[in-house]
Amino acid sequence: MSNPSLEPGTTGRLQIRKLPDGRVEARLWCRNTLGNYYKPKRKGKNDREAERLVRKAASDWMGTKRGSDTVKPTTRLSKLADIWLAEERLRGKLAKSSLDLYERQLDHSKDKRTRSDAIKIKPTIGKLTVRESDTARMNEYMVKLMEAGHTSKAAQHWAILSGMFDVARRHGAIDINPMDGTLKPDRKDEEPEALEHDVFDAFMKQVAAWCRGEAVPGTPGWRSGPKRDERIYWVVQLFLETGVRPGELLGFRIADAELDHEVPGIWVRGKLVDMGKGKGWRWQQGTKTGSKGVRRLGLAPKGVEAVRKLLAYKIKSDDDLIIPSPRGKGWNPNNFNEVWRAVRGDNFKDITPTQIRHRVGTDVRQALGIKEAAAQLGNSEVVAAKHYAARNRVVDNREALSRRSA
Repeated sequence: MSNPSLEPGTTGRLQIRKLPDGRVEARLWCRNTLGNYYKPKRKGKNDREAERLVRKAASDWMGTKRGSDTVKPTTRLSKLADIWLAEERLRGKLAKSSLDLYERQLDHSKDKRTRSDAIKIKPTIGKLTVRESDTARMNEYMVKLMEAGHTSKAAQHWAILSGMFDVARRHGAIDINPMDGTLKPDRKDEEPEALEHDVFDAFMKQVAAWCRGEAVPGTPGWRSGPKRDERIYWVVQLFLETGVRPGELLGFRIADAELDHEVPGIWVRGKLVDMGKGKGWRWQQGTKTGSKGVRRLGLAPKGVEAVRKLLAYKIKSDDDLIIPSPRGKGWNPNNFNEVWRAVRGDNFKDITPTQIRHRVGTDVRQALGIKEAAAQLGNSEVVAAKHYAARNRVVDNREALSRRSA
């Protein structure tokens, strides 16, 4: 595909032909200053539109760098995604849980239980090349995600794509990151809200009914097959007493429990991590916030009772977990979430692990202050105040502000 008559940095002859569907296709020879040839083709409604589009494509190509041996303008986004993920793992700045979350947004899972129609980056736009992925196309993709109501997914995809194009820019395949000009989902600036205590009281009654095999709104009663895991009642109780992250909850080990001390408590020293195919979920030292998240949480009588009840089941596991799976392995959070959704039913869909952290963080903040709430949750004070622990909006400072007459 060469045209020796072209001087570097110029375009050559324009070819226009009509297509069977009535549209027009235009092709244009061009050669950049490095001596490389390119023959872009574009389609339009008429001659003028097709020529405009193909000349723009030629101009864009001639004005960009040629990339490296790893990433070029012709590299497809599916390959660029793999390169970005590998570089992020090598850099080690993002937590493994965050990288795993991003990786799940790249392609469909092989797990048959996952939705086959879920929107993922590779199946949707993975065939586009870096050159073709301009701001207009990426903005169209973001708009479709947000119009479909996938605000959270749109935020994740924006972060992934922005990182991918940063890789392409570092390799010299593009000059600007196209995501910089796209619509970006804004983070909600709302203050955290905690459900009332009576909601959780009613929820615990439903959890107890579910454990007994009774029907709850949205979940039929148990009739046959494996019996329901009645440990769930005590798992939820321990959750409400600590407000830890789900991975930390399922990662509590027997050695972490100190129930006979003057101040009964339990240590948060690690969490469950997916070790890969065939290895399952295993306990790993460290928390989402690193060593800052390692903490000892005092347990009230209900929390102590919950731990003792869970230990009484004596289910052995490789990591001596307090809450292993029924088979004695690390409890896959995805499987645990299935049970959680069944227990919630239709009446308590608002009760999520995040909502439990809201309730716990809010209770501690109102009683002891934001510093203690942050310590309980394993977050910084800024994060705890912004996302979890609601402030007390009822202010009664009459005594402090009252003035006595002379």
